[in-house]
Amino acid sequence: MTTRPLPTFFISHGGGPWSWMMDEMNGRYDRLAAALRQIPHQVGATPRAVLMVSAHWEEDEFTAMSHRIRP
Repeated sequence: MTTRPLPTFFISHGGGPWSWMMDEMNGRYDRLAAALRQIPHQVGATPRAVLMVSAHWEEDEFTAMSHRIRP
């Protein structure tokens, strides 16, 4: 059985919670929002899972968290 590599996207969150500040941002993140909407088209399907790695979380030991969003 051969497997295809999964698509990888680097998505910078920028400064602040941009997706909740759309009115205050004057279109500054419109291109990012449009790119995020294109991910299902680029992948060929709506992703069923997303792996997010953040350098903004610290624990004494390796820690993994998960959250399932049901359609």
